[in-house]
Amino acid sequence: MRSTIASLNRTRGQHPGLLLQRYAAKELFLDQDSPQERSELLEVAIRAAQDRELTQLYQAAYQRWKQQLPPSACTRKLQTVGRLIVGLGRENVLETGLTLHHVYGMPVIPGSSLKGVAAHYCHAVWGPQAPKFRRPTKDEDKQYREYLEGKREDCPENYYRLLFGNTDDSGCIVFHDAWYVPDSDPQPLRLDVMTPHHSDYNRDPKDPKFRPPTDFDSPTPVSFLSVQGAFLVAVSWRGPNVTQAHEWTNCALELLCNALKYWGVGGKTSSGYGRLVPRE
Repeated sequence: MRSTIASLNRTRGQHPGLLLQRYAAKELFLDQDSPQERSELLEVAIRAAQDRELTQLYQAAYQRWKQQLPPSACTRKLQTVGRLIVGLGRENVLETGLTLHHVYGMPVIPGSSLKGVAAHYCHAVWGPQAPKFRRPTKDEDKQYREYLEGKREDCPENYYRLLFGNTDDSGCIVFHDAWYVPDSDPQPLRLDVMTPHHSDYNRDPKDPKFRPPTDFDSPTPVSFLSVQGAFLVAVSWRGPNVTQAHEWTNCALELLCNALKYWGVGGKTSSGYGRLVPRE
């Protein structure tokens, strides 16, 4: 039954996310995975992301999203340097996930991921040069909480907390989801491959098949999808109405762009994935 559904929908499927999550044939869930089924499914998703009707619909949705950004938002188009993978480790029937827009099936970078990498970069890179950009300690957070409750007259300034907040406050900067820029690449989804060599060594040590790695272990090619193209990143201010709001928003955008340029976002950043630079 599932194979019949898959064959009917793959010929006219227009949503890469549905194709990857719902239209997998039964053979993919047998004890021995079918490489042919996996490759076919990925190729179908790649073609679906280039569907003319889908791209036209997504173009309209993208323009509507841009218009709904706050007037104070600072935006910048960033181009991938190589490939990008966000959501590689999320739960997925193929064991290799990819974050796609729930409605349109096009690539998207969640704002939570952007905020996380920017916050870590702020603490690790800017913090040593300017202590106010370091992540506040527990004692500093306690002093700030007492200040908000009126138990203290003042508390030390901390720019990290202002931008990113803490467990009690979300901060003054909103990191919006980064949408894929329509037509920025003729093929948004790309076929990629990883080749783990020591699969038995990665098992639980109590597993009977567990054994130490050797030079005789054969690589196991695993195909997956990555992204190539441009994204529009946007940050906006939601703190008190102060004259420095625009400057702080610009500061947050520059911080985020630096983090994406030098560190990247998503999976396999140590292998060069996930880097984005300003698009000329």
